[in-house]
Amino acid sequence: MVLPEPPDGYKGYSVTEHSARWFSIWLLHRDYDYKQGVRTIHSFVNTKGEVYAPLHCKPSNTRVCALHELYKQNPYTTIKRKETGVIIALL
Repeated sequence: MVLPEPPDGYKGYSVTEHSARWFSIWLLHRDYDYKQGVRTIHSFVNTKGEVYAPLHCKPSNTRVCALHELYKQNPYTTIKRKETGVIIALL
């Protein structure tokens, strides 16, 4: 499995079995003074080799890419930001 390069200051990634059909990919944070072992969900991979964005630590319906293309994705998360169409005026 080819994962994206972890962002600067992060330890890397870990892969865990989420269920019989899903694996979780976690981004491992650096050790903080107040907490160690902090991680952020990056994505989910099913047994067919399809990558899905997370939604509340569960696989969403949003297919992101095939497993062999995962290295091209955002290194922080596969959650896609929704455009709201709201324009904010800066004064």
